[in-house]
Amino acid sequence: MNIRFAQFLLIEEAPAGTGLPVLRTSGLLEVQPGTVRCRTGWRTTRMLLTVTVATDKPECDLSFEDIAESSHLSSTGELAVAGWDRGSQCALPRLPGGAWWHRLRYHVRGMNGGRIGEGLLQIWPDEPAAPRAVKVTSEVGWFWHSGPNDGTG
Repeated sequence: MNIRFAQFLLIEEAPAGTGLPVLRTSGLLEVQPGTVRCRTGWRTTRMLLTVTVATDKPECDLSFEDIAESSHLSSTGELAVAGWDRGSQCALPRLPGGAWWHRLRYHVRGMNGGRIGEGLLQIWPDEPAAPRAVKVTSEVGWFWHSGPNDGTG
């Protein structure tokens, strides 16, 4: 995936007037109605991204440098990964919880200097919970995150 402006997106067509929360952020993830912004390194131009859609909470991979979680209320049960301009899109499998709350866990490494980053995005149905940083170790990760690092995974 090509990266511009240090981000890529998860997008869905959210119907107007859904009453979705305006903004939830864990630093690396910024969730708005119909859009989830996933931050990358400032110099990152390509992202090797793996996305897993699961029915239950998956194991957290603590080998990554930075990990953040946030909840997302899907209005359609269908998401796509897209570049910052929404031009190139890749549809994901239908979310197992359909149009309901899902948890997003974004793992990333290589944000401090490499042009190629690596990411793992895990999605599963779950009740809404506060955004949190699971692990923050990179300079870029600390830039985007200003709260405590709980390290619990």
